[in-house]
Amino acid sequence: FYLAGKLESRKATLKTLRAWVKKYGNNHKYHLHCSITNPFLKPTQMNAMIGQALEGVKYWNVNFLPFVKTNAELNEIHNSVDIHLGTSLSEGFNLPLFNSLALGKHAVALNAHVHKDYCNDENSVLLSPNGKISCIDNMFFHANSPFNQGEFYNFDDDEMIDACELAIKRVEKNRVNEAGKKLAEWTYKETVDKILDEIN
Repeated sequence: FYLAGKLESRKATLKTLRAWVKKYGNNHKYHLHCSITNPFLKPTQMNAMIGQALEGVKYWNVNFLPFVKTNAELNEIHNSVDIHLGTSLSEGFNLPLFNSLALGKHAVALNAHVHKDYCNDENSVLLSPNGKISCIDNMFFHANSPFNQGEFYNFDDDEMIDACELAIKRVEKNRVNEAGKKLAEWTYKETVDKILDEIN
């Protein structure tokens, strides 16, 4: 499994991590690789937040990866996993999820926001949102701020694990997500054309 995105409430990184270890923590059959650094936080802050989320328990099958600087390094990570956890609560695009799918990886994807533009039942196990929560986290999103206001989608932890179980079955059937690989045909020109169509 692979979890990517800044360590923050909007990305649901700690929520996803907690749910995953509750089911798969220290299970020799599964590993979780996490690319969840946040450049706006100090390493000590991130370590404290992760430690609190895991209630001080060390899981030998959870691997926290350092920030990588190149696409080649990132693709190497993507190519070393089978299932991408696309559980972010709010996204403008979610490039790590898109790239993982295009590389033929399986995914659990929250069926909300931009994910609906490229995730479907064929290329992803869709996780239905179960309502919305306030964006206020008193770290990046503050009450009464002139910006960064509103709500994020949310999901049920047990339903996320059910989606993980379905994704595992897909991997066991075929390690390559052929439907996901079709996203590699998406071009910058098509993206620009879609944006221009919306503007016109």
